[in-house]
Amino acid sequence: MRMRVVGASIDQSAVSYRSALRRQITTMHESYFRTA
Repeated sequence: MRMRVVGASIDQSAVSYRSALRRQITTMHESYFRTA
């Protein structure tokens, strides 16, 4: 039971980390294209 909870929290953090990374890459591309 506890392992399942830990796995769920790890999945949640991975999803949030991936979305944050995608958002950071999007802003980086926008600023790059804006300066170019």
